[in-house]
Formats: sequence, C-alpha cells, structure tokens
Amino acid sequence: AVLATWLTSTENPFFAKSVVNRVWFHLMGKGIVDPVDDFRESNPACNDELLDALAKDFGKSKFDMKALVKTIMKSRTYQLSAQPN
Repeated sequence: AVLATWLTSTENPFFAKSVVNRVWFHLMGKGIVDPVDDFRESNPACNDELLDALAKDFGKSKFDMKALVKTIMKSRTYQLSAQPN
C-alpha cells in the first residue's frame, strides 16, 4: 500500500511523465520519449518542455485521464494533418 501510494503521488516525478508519454504514444503513434518506456539519461525526450508541462497539468488534475486525453486532442499538434503537403 505504501509503495502504491508513493508511485501515484505527485512527489514521484516519473509516474506522471510515463503516463503522459504512453497516452501521447497511443494518440500520436510515437512517444515524446521513444521507445515509450525508455526513460534514461542517454535517451532524452524530443521535447522536454512539452513532457514537463503535460505531466504537471496531469498531476494538477489529480491524474484525470479524461482531462489528459482532452488536452492532447485539443492541441494544435494533434489536429494537424498527417498527410504531407
């Protein structure tokens, strides 16, 4: 119980980032950190600011998955066409 509480707390910086990255991967086809579970120093995120902002927002919403998906889907990035010009 203590481990589960710590894992899902806002004090654990890895929980929110890993969930955000996984949801981003499922919606976009590629994670902000790729491969999706490879959070190590030698594999940096393609956009640290984006990952940090989404993780912070996810924590503020008390880990509301629906709000996270809504935030990503309402973003300009998600709404861009996948077809090249």
